[in-house]
Amino acid sequence: MLNIEEKYIDAVTEKLYRLLRGEIPPILSLPNDFPDNEVRQMYNFFDKFLLEYQEFSNFLFSVASGELNSPPPMGKIKVMQAIKSLQSNLRHLTWKTIQIASGDFNQKVDFIGDFSKAFNQMTTQLKEAFEEIQFKNEMLLQQKEEISAQTENLRSAYDKLKELDEFKQGLTSMIVHDLKNPLNFILNIPNSYSQEKKIEMMQNAGRQMLNMVLNILDVQKFEEAKICLEKMNYSVNEIVKEAIFQIEFLAKQKNIEIKNEIFDNFVMKIDKELIIRVFANLFTNAIKYTHIGGSITLKAQETADHKLKISISDTGDGIPEDKLDKVFEKFEQIAAKASGNIRSTGLGLTFCKLAMESHNGNISVKSKLNEGTTFVLIFPKIEFFEKDKFSENRDIAESEKSIFSDFSDKERNLLKPYLTELQKFEVYETTEIENILEHIDFENSKNIEKWENNISETLYNLDFRKYSKLTNF
Repeated sequence: MLNIEEKYIDAVTEKLYRLLRGEIPPILSLPNDFPDNEVRQMYNFFDKFLLEYQEFSNFLFSVASGELNSPPPMGKIKVMQAIKSLQSNLRHLTWKTIQIASGDFNQKVDFIGDFSKAFNQMTTQLKEAFEEIQFKNEMLLQQKEEISAQTENLRSAYDKLKELDEFKQGLTSMIVHDLKNPLNFILNIPNSYSQEKKIEMMQNAGRQMLNMVLNILDVQKFEEAKICLEKMNYSVNEIVKEAIFQIEFLAKQKNIEIKNEIFDNFVMKIDKELIIRVFANLFTNAIKYTHIGGSITLKAQETADHKLKISISDTGDGIPEDKLDKVFEKFEQIAAKASGNIRSTGLGLTFCKLAMESHNGNISVKSKLNEGTTFVLIFPKIEFFEKDKFSENRDIAESEKSIFSDFSDKERNLLKPYLTELQKFEVYETTEIENILEHIDFENSKNIEKWENNISETLYNLDFRKYSKLTNF
């Protein structure tokens, strides 16, 4: 039987005791000359166990501290195989967790027993919670977009209301400003003037005020498509002369010469009253911004496509280039009046644009600062006469044929007392005239009905000469 010294047995016992206390003891050692027997063999097995145990402990600590990528030891202890499996599962679980963190809630695990069940239940709850949050976010985003759209609509409506309010205030201010001058003119007519001269001056100022008011009313009618045109053939020169007659007193006040260089006899199919006012507005505008002693020149020519081009040029201040495209806009006209940046006479230029468009024509403007301004009117297809027979023949016909030529004796007798009353009033005394008209009984007379319509049109246009013809047999 092998005799083993007690110290070798005590050394092994000490190592085992230290292992049980959680220490990692150093390996056993024997003298180099120790025989190769069962004791050396036991020491070798025990040292190998200590080495594997040390590697296993180090590996287990690294896994416990989260270092899941640490290489496992090569030992074959059974518990080592379990730890290796645990490391692999923990690495797999880490990967699954990363996928969940990136939004993939369909990840499941099938290891570690109850932990897998709890983990899978957690991912299901996370998925449901995420989907609910996502749904609520989508709802909030949709509500945000709806609120943004409503806010934008409210802002747009507010801006429009603000613009309309500014326009209303500007329009009121503009009307007051534009009517002030002719009213002052009427109130300050010298007493030394004859009665006829005073009446003429008051009529001119009244016509100027009426034109301003009609511009505002007709701009609205054009926009609401309530204007009915009464087109007939008229000589261009006839229209121009009538417009010059209406504004001549303004030109004389500033010693401005109006040069009518339309020598050919063109004929247009137009609404006479509207186009006269177009020219009157352009003349008034030119007079307002032309210096004393300046001039206004009219020219006309037939274009290659047989349209009529009429230009009205002045020697005034001109218009800045960046404002040229805005002179016909209604809101810009109001803003211009307040700032003084754009030439304007009420809504006259806006009216001109709408009136020209209603005749299938157009109006444009060319200007340079301190070099004057030119307004260009383009009318549709025209007729051309070598001699002014058109106007002459019509004037003769109109002079020979009285307005009442087709009236029967009965109709004349019916109107006679009313005409006597109407002759007592001027064309601008509309209230008194309309009161008289209300009492006239047509008795199914087309002639009297037509006559009354002519009277109403005359009051609207403040046509003194036509009113005189309509109230005298």
